[in-house]
Amino acid sequence: MKLLLSCLIVCFVLASVPAVKAQESDSTRTGQSALVDSLKQEMKRLEHSYRLLKQRADSTQSFSETDRLELKKLSQSLTSVGEELKQLTQNAPRLANDAADIYDVQDAIVYNGNYTLDEGDIVRRDVKVLNGDALIYGTLDGTIIVVNGDAYIRQNAKVTGDVVVVNGKAHVSTDADVGGSVIERGGSELETRRSITRTLRLTDHPDIWQDHNFFFEKLAVNYNRVEGLFLGLGQEKEYYWSGIEDFSPYGFVGYAFALHRWRYQIGLDKWWGNENRFEVGLEGHSLTDSKDDWIIGPKENFVYSILAKEDFMDYFSRDGMSIHVAQYYEMNSRITLSFNLDKYSSLSKNTNWSIFGGHKVFRPNPAIGEGWMRSIVVDLQHRDYSGDTKRRGWMADLRGETTVSGAFDFKMLTANVVCYQPLFRGLQLNMRLRAGTSAGILPLQRLYQIGGFNSLSAFTYKEFSGNRLLLFNAEMLFSPELFRHSSFFPLNTVTLILFGDVGQVQAAGSVGLTSGWDLINSHDFKSDFGVGLGNGSGSVRIFLAWRTDISASPTFGIRITRPF
Repeated sequence: MKLLLSCLIVCFVLASVPAVKAQESDSTRTGQSALVDSLKQEMKRLEHSYRLLKQRADSTQSFSETDRLELKKLSQSLTSVGEELKQLTQNAPRLANDAADIYDVQDAIVYNGNYTLDEGDIVRRDVKVLNGDALIYGTLDGTIIVVNGDAYIRQNAKVTGDVVVVNGKAHVSTDADVGGSVIERGGSELETRRSITRTLRLTDHPDIWQDHNFFFEKLAVNYNRVEGLFLGLGQEKEYYWSGIEDFSPYGFVGYAFALHRWRYQIGLDKWWGNENRFEVGLEGHSLTDSKDDWIIGPKENFVYSILAKEDFMDYFSRDGMSIHVAQYYEMNSRITLSFNLDKYSSLSKNTNWSIFGGHKVFRPNPAIGEGWMRSIVVDLQHRDYSGDTKRRGWMADLRGETTVSGAFDFKMLTANVVCYQPLFRGLQLNMRLRAGTSAGILPLQRLYQIGGFNSLSAFTYKEFSGNRLLLFNAEMLFSPELFRHSSFFPLNTVTLILFGDVGQVQAAGSVGLTSGWDLINSHDFKSDFGVGLGNGSGSVRIFLAWRTDISASPTFGIRITRPF
């Protein structure tokens, strides 16, 4: 079992490989690439003149002072041009990295000097060629970046990605197959472009920290079996990576019509620095809250609730305040320390209406442990992924919480690791590992529960509960790009999804964080597998899931966002 878990964890720390590139066309040869050519030509001319003059000096006794001055001048010119060429050559790795940042290339093979891919050979990686020419006769399943050299894509050769040439020229035969773009850049232009790209990244950084729970920019709308229709006005928290702003007010005020209660959240965050900012925040709130955000987001749950009379979240009332400090590292990582003071109360189901759903009824909303909770939370997060619907990369979250006084006495530690791993163009493997442990008595609003929607898909919803958790989910996405040259319907139109889930929850009693794991054993793991069809990214899908422990009818499901 330990070996299996180790292998799963190793899978999650794999670096992501390149995904599909956006198309770009630019065949303008810049002054920088012309400079490299002229320097090389000048070096050849100087070497030729120097060699002739040196031969004359060695073969004759009559060598004038003018000849000596000319020889000295040629030697100085050779040194100067050589230094300039050397500088360009030494800059090649940096320029290649700049190009990789701009054109979305990661984990490429690097070659110094000339590179040849022979006919019939296949390389399934991105390639960087520094200070030499690239001759492609075979198949390169990826992108090639050539710095200080030319790229020759010969007859019948194939490059599935881009051909990027910096300080050189791209020569593509008419019968060659280039799936991406052919791009030529000069070094100075590349540096300017990378600077612009970085500025845009800071100004419009992917909002990996934002929740995006509002349906509209300022309008908060929700519907569930506890609140009924909720309408409010507000502002989501903004991060402003441009460096112009250094604080962010956020929150909302609204009314829950079935609950007959006003709800609000009012917060203010202030930070110092930008990419490595230090943040202090204060918040007051009265919320209809849930612990089930990791199962389903509020937007998707809203759609199921109002259309199909299916609510996949459980709710409780949380009224109080919090204060936190956070340190960010290069925008992608942060550590947060917070103090929370909240009063928890149970809520009942208050509506059974939906647009569709027929004679179905919403399930009851369970009672929770009530009372005041004072807790300290430490949260370590890293989110290093790109793309929205088509992601690649990984993210990890380690959250520890301990109560300090009030009606509750517990400690808990929860880890969540997700990996988005493109294997090659058109095929992607996504994985999630979630684990949790606790000490003391967990109230229901903190208890680990799995089963059903987005955990063990073929099982009953929240069928298993306890204070020790292990859950692993994996899915393989075969997108239409993989079958783009095939007429086989529907694989050339929709994404085929194969997935599997395996997990276990145990009740270990009131023991320490590291105790009770002996209850987790291979015989008690529950698992299922399934197949689905989705859109290009697989975020919208229909699926069937089968249990592996008993013979039973498959579970049918629909998702309108990514599972994890």
